[in-house]
Amino acid sequence: MPITTALSDLVDGVRASLHSYWKIRAANAAMIIFSESELWASLSLEFENVPVTAEISAPPSAGFAQLRTEIESYITNGRASTDFFLAIISQFESFLSAALVLRGKSADGTLGQLISRAEAAYGISSSCSESQVVAEIRERRNALIHNHGEADQRYLNAASAASVFASFGHIVIGQKLEIDDVYLANAADGLIAYARKF
Repeated sequence: MPITTALSDLVDGVRASLHSYWKIRAANAAMIIFSESELWASLSLEFENVPVTAEISAPPSAGFAQLRTEIESYITNGRASTDFFLAIISQFESFLSAALVLRGKSADGTLGQLISRAEAAYGISSSCSESQVVAEIRERRNALIHNHGEADQRYLNAASAASVFASFGHIVIGQKLEIDDVYLANAADGLIAYARKF
């Protein structure tokens, strides 16, 4: 696959993910309005065709209002935006793997290893602004996954180099890092801008 195809796949995948996220948010806003009517509030939903395993059973039937509350919580507590952030990073990792294979390089390793190997293979400076933005995104991902979502010194160093503080305010060690709508959109732009350097 040529690099242009890998880039196109990344752009399409990130765009589709963000569109899905915005659609979920819009549908939730509509559900809030609908759930105020008595008809919708009393509606009970059954779950059919849900895969059941030895450890995971189908959820019990639930009222529409309860489900709408759960969806609202999923969105407002940051879980939805974080899940979509991790999804676009997964798409970015697939792009890096494809780019490395095109240069005959190994596509195995951590996100940081893939980035370093790809920068070396394509002659991209780790000090260019796009690389610094990707380093901040990588360290935020690492903090979310490996450090209970809290900023550490590695994150602060990457955020400082990428000038994230100017956009998102002062961040200190131990502070919870969140993925809000603005950060999610900027991260998507940052990953695509970086990929366009290949």
